[in-house]
Amino acid sequence: MIRFATPEDTEKLMKFVSVNWRPEHILARDKKFFCYFLKDGEKLNWVISENDGVIDAVIGFIPYGRKRRDIINCMWKANHDSGDPAIGLKLLNYLMKNADIRIMSSPNINPQTIPIYQYLGIHTGKMKHWYRLNPNVDYKIAVIKNFDIPPVENSSMHFKEFSTMDELTTSMDMKKYKASNPKPYKENWFIKHRYFDHPIYKYYSFGVAQKDNSVNAVFFYRVQECNGSQVVRLVDCIGDFNDFAQIGTILDELLKRYNAEFVEIYAAGLDDELFKQAGLTDAETTNNIIPHYFTPYAARNIEIYYFSTDPKTVLFNGDGDTDRPS
Repeated sequence: MIRFATPEDTEKLMKFVSVNWRPEHILARDKKFFCYFLKDGEKLNWVISENDGVIDAVIGFIPYGRKRRDIINCMWKANHDSGDPAIGLKLLNYLMKNADIRIMSSPNINPQTIPIYQYLGIHTGKMKHWYRLNPNVDYKIAVIKNFDIPPVENSSMHFKEFSTMDELTTSMDMKKYKASNPKPYKENWFIKHRYFDHPIYKYYSFGVAQKDNSVNAVFFYRVQECNGSQVVRLVDCIGDFNDFAQIGTILDELLKRYNAEFVEIYAAGLDDELFKQAGLTDAETTNNIIPHYFTPYAARNIEIYYFSTDPKTVLFNGDGDTDRPS
């Protein structure tokens, strides 16, 4: 039987993650984070297949809104002993038909599943990995052979930082953001939940201040420590993406503030020129290693593939479960 999960399924779902991923997975061992991450009020954001009380396939999803919402899929897994080789697709169809969805997307998909999405007529692609180096540090995380750092124009703009959701909504016109028809659209409650209320990670946010001290876009980042050093992980942008072109000097200020090796972001759906104007470099165009895995640390570049039911969707590494504790 395929159905939406209920809170009573929590322990069974955690056990499924333990058996079918690994016992040390955070969703298998940390009930508090499990509920924060994939529980919405009295609902669990999972579709499950169950036979004789045993779960044999799951899809977790993260809703960005309440009605006619955009969602991000994560944790899609089927037990191959279920006896139904199509059970995974059946769960996906059930979710698409019954979850009041406008757009469904998922970064960090297995590239081997791309033919399945293409067969279903769903857009797929590879996210670009952009970075900017700090020239004034010893590199203990990155492996740098090409030390070229694109210049950026000095900007008279200043950045405005936010420590609460109320501060953000005071400076940014959220009605204007909604009216711009962003894909995906992230409702206020979700932004607060995802970045200001996170139980483990500390996220920071800033916007480029206009003359009237308002902002048109908000950027989110966190600081990742590793090997006695640290990096700045830019994970999301909400609002007018054209503001990317104005944040080059801000990124340099953040690198200096945290004495970080580099700032990085994964993105899909935006014009490369916006990132280049911010002084960012496409990791694929150099022979530098800009690691993405830190727990455990892996000194290699990582490719992140995605799907979306709307080819105009814009995704970052803060979407879905790409930037979550492991």
